Amino acid sequence: MNDKISIILPIFNVGDHLRGGIDSLINQTIGNENLEIIMVNDCSTDGSDKVIDEYAEKYDCCVAIHHETNSGGAHTPRNTGIEAATGDYIMFLDPDDRYTPDACETLYNTIKKYDVDMAFARFRRIFEYGGYVQKSYSPY
Repeated sequence: MNDKISIILPIFNVGDHLRGGIDSLINQTIGNENLEIIMVNDCSTDGSDKVIDEYAEKYDCCVAIHHETNSGGAHTPRNTGIEAATGDYIMFLDPDDRYTPDACETLYNTIKKYDVDMAFARFRRIFEYGGYVQKSYSPY
């Protein structure tokens, strides 16, 4: 693969969900050498800042950016990530969500196969109610 994918995570007080979201990117089948994971902390007060610094120190593909003041919405951290991105393609992930292990590879291969500028996929919601797991799919 000659291209790099930048994945932007807007982060504000995501606590217990953060590691799972980042790990779902680190473990992509496309290989994290092909990824640039840009984690933008919007002044979290729950220790999320320390978690992203830990990942940035441990993995070459991870970049931690810290805002000096809270923006009040996910749009500003996303825009900060776009400005910092050096990849050929951009993806987004909210840190309380997860990518399937082959998400980046599947979308990248689709873009190359059909020679298009953009690809998107359905998502699956998984809810747990008292031990019962309910799955639903987006209508797209």
